[in-house]
Order: sequence, then structure tokens, then C-alpha cells
Amino acid sequence: MKMVGPMKKFKNKKVMWEKIATDIEDNIGRKYTFVQIENRFKTLLKRKKDAIEHNKRSGNERTDVPYGLRS
Repeated sequence: MKMVGPMKKFKNKKVMWEKIATDIEDNIGRKYTFVQIENRFKTLLKRKKDAIEHNKRSGNERTDVPYGLRS
């Protein structure tokens, strides 16, 4: 996300997601739309947030934070 904005690599987030979609297709051979990739990223961030909140509550067992995403 730090590469999005004026005078940076990507003009806006849509352009960034489209570039990621083409990179995935070139490297892996799977075709995804930029909307699918954006929604997946948002889902991962939400799961991370939920796991962190769960771990903060007293008495709960620890939950792994999926994929080690950094916010």
C-alpha cells in the first residue's frame, strides 16, 4: 500500500490490484480478477484483526494469526 499514490509506482489501488492479477497469471497460471484479489486481501486482514482481538481477551486460548501479515 505504500507504493500507491501520486509520484509513486501505482496511481491508485485498482492499478495495483490489476498488476498483481497479471503477475499471478504470469507466474502461477491461474486467472483471477483484480476484484477477487482485493477481496481476498481484505479477508486476510480481517482474519488477522479478529485473531489479534481474540488473543487479547482474558481466558481465551491463543489463536494463530494466519499468514503472518503485517499491518
